[in-house]
Order: sequence, then C-alpha cells, then structure tokens
Amino acid sequence: MTVSVWTRRISLVMCCVATLLAASSTRVPKAAVYDYNALPDSSDTYTTALFRMYVPDTVAITRGTYFYVNPYNSDSRYIVEDTGMRTLCGDAHFNLLGARLDNMHMDSGIGNAVLRALAAFADSSEQPEIAHSAIYLEGYSWGGQFSYHFTKWNPDRVIGFVTQKGGYHDTTAAGAAILVPGYMFIGEIDLPYRITNLTGIFEAHRPLGARWILAMHPHAGHERITDRGLLDEYFLTISELRLPDTIDPDEAVVLRSILEPRGWLGNRTTFEIGSYACYDADKGQASWFPSRAVGETWQTFVSLGAVSDTVVCDPAGIEDQRLPWHPHEDLPQWRGTTLDASDVATLTGILPNPVIGHTTIGFRLPSAQIVDLAVFDAAGRRVKTLARGPREAGEYHLLWSCEGEDGSQIVCGTYFTRLVAARSVSTKSMIILAAR
Repeated sequence: MTVSVWTRRISLVMCCVATLLAASSTRVPKAAVYDYNALPDSSDTYTTALFRMYVPDTVAITRGTYFYVNPYNSDSRYIVEDTGMRTLCGDAHFNLLGARLDNMHMDSGIGNAVLRALAAFADSSEQPEIAHSAIYLEGYSWGGQFSYHFTKWNPDRVIGFVTQKGGYHDTTAAGAAILVPGYMFIGEIDLPYRITNLTGIFEAHRPLGARWILAMHPHAGHERITDRGLLDEYFLTISELRLPDTIDPDEAVVLRSILEPRGWLGNRTTFEIGSYACYDADKGQASWFPSRAVGETWQTFVSLGAVSDTVVCDPAGIEDQRLPWHPHEDLPQWRGTTLDASDVATLTGILPNPVIGHTTIGFRLPSAQIVDLAVFDAAGRRVKTLARGPREAGEYHLLWSCEGEDGSQIVCGTYFTRLVAARSVSTKSMIILAAR
C-alpha cells in the first residue's frame, strides 16, 4: 500500500467526522450482506439483474457505493467477500456492490434496475441514504462499457468511473458525462478494435474538457488491471474531491464539480506530467488528472517506472487562473453578519444544459441578500455578470443568451455559474454546445 493511498484514507476518515456527529446516536450500524433480484418491468428488455451489497459497520451513514462490474455474463457478486475491497470501502465509508447483469444499454431499463436495487438495500439495511447513494463504478471489458454507459445515462449520480479495455463503448456525444472523472485503460497488444474504440472516445471529448485519463497498459492484452495502488489512489482522490462533507440520509447527494485548471496533465507520448498552468503541450489530447499524485501513479504505470519527468515553470509567469470558488476579485462584503444554515442562497438549476443558444439560470434566496451571480469560463475568468446587488427573498430565473460582457457570442465549451450571497458560494457547471 503506497503512502499516498494511506494519506487519502486518513483524509477521508477525517472529513467524515461531521457525518458521524450528525448521525443519530440510537443508530447502531452492523456490517451485513444483502441480496436483491431486480425483476424487469413490462417495458424493460433486460432479463437478469442480480445484486449483492456489503454495508460496512464503520459509520452510521455511508457516503457512497462502489460498484464493481465484471465482463458479460460474469457474476461480480463475489466481490462483497473480498477482504481488500471490504477494507477499502470500509475506510472510505462506502458500500460495496456486485452484480450479474445481461445488458449494458440503459434503454433496456438496466440503469433503473441499479437504482431500484439501491432503494431495496436502503430498506433492508435500514440505512435510507443508500437509496440516494452516489456511485463509483469500476468495470472490466463488458463491465467497463456498462460503467461508461451508466455514466452517460445518469452523470449526476456518478462520482467517477473506471473502464478497462472494452471494445463496444457508445461513441456518440458524452454530454454532461465529460464532467465526471473517468479512467480509461487500453492494452498495448489487445485487439485493435478495442484500442480504437476507447481511444477515439477519449480523443473526441478531451478537447471539450473531459475530466478523463487514458492509460495504455504496456505489453498487455485483454487482462484486467490489478494494480490496487493505482486504482485505489484514483478512487480515494475522486471521492474526496467530489462528495460533500456531510451526507443527508433523506436527500439526493449533490456532487461537486472539479474545474479543469485545478488538475494535472500527462503527455501520452513522452509520459511527462505537469500542472495545468505549466503544461506546455496540447492540453486537449493530454490525460487529465485530479491531482499530482494520480498523475504520478499514471506515469509510473504507463512507462513501467522508466519516466518521472515533470514540467517545471515559473509560477510568477503564469496567468492567474481565477477559479470561481477561489475568487480573487472584489465581491460584496458581509462583515459583521451571521450565517444560519437555513439562510443559504442556492443555485436551483440551469435549463437546458447542455446549452444551445440560450439557457435559464435559477437561484433561490431565503431572505433579502446582496448577491453576485456570474458565468465563468473553464480557466476561471468572469465572462458575464448576470446579477449584482441587493435582491429580495424569492425564486429567480434569469435568461442568458451565451453572450459575454461586451455582447459578443462566446465560444463553445465548459462554463461555470457562481452565486455568491451572504458569505455562501454555490457553483454549477454547464456545457455550451452552440452559442447561436
């Protein structure tokens, strides 16, 4: 086990203290295994969806579900008995899920079968948060294709995904799934159609800001990746960055987005890595990492430990990234005010999203407050101020026609809406497919 992985585990345990304190003192969780058969509805076209879940006893409220998916017609329910995976999920306060499935196409109803299984396990375990659980997917071959298809179908529910060496991933536009961190593995001597399939998806979406990694497994064919240090580092990092500090057992989990400039990048030819600000090759074709540590494990894996080069640059010469959640500009001041949990302003939605031509941005104020609502680009630069100044309590819906401050149309890509009010900050991402 690497030092970095242990560091992540310790960090996750510390960030869960608030969840433990919020849990009912009368609730005594017990480690247990549950089974569920998600029988198809009349409109479903799948036939088999058998699930088994391990619920750890490390915390009263679990933070997510680790879904381990095997190749076609292969049963992964055995994973709930795996000591190493139980330890990983227990330390992270995750449930562990395995399944036997016969379909990877969400229009067959198989995605809804997963959600029904979570609801059933919530009832069986008397842990209601499982019904709303965010999901981390690790799939191999057909199972990797399932993981990717589920992410495309329901990106708001997925913390992150791993897909290993499948050859029939859906190659159509990924939509909002580009904002879900993903690790894509191909084998150097695997069949060409498998390499082409996943490489093509990666190369089509990275220029749009996909938070994805592509890793070539050297001298390997279609075998499964078993480097748990590599896989666990990624899981622990993504979970820490994406999940909120506390989980409400009765509410859907709202996952955090990771801005692209916060990450690191890796050159798929030279295996050199560098921070987003310092990286000087084509960012649109580089693997994207949520942290330096993840980039280093990728570098070791793809180069067999032969490369450790890191791009070095002068931070003073790098343009300020001005990330939306770390604003460097002057904002309305609220010194001397107090903030109650019930008085937090929130963004309520961006519809439609992805955006073609225009969208409506909604926000809610529980009381009269001074607000700053603006759109930022992927580098954190303010593109358009939508509202600034005092506002009465209520629901607001503002139309934005994809124009900048000077009225010109913006370019397509990933953008972020930020609402600052009463010392609270709410951020949502959006994808602009066409400005007109």
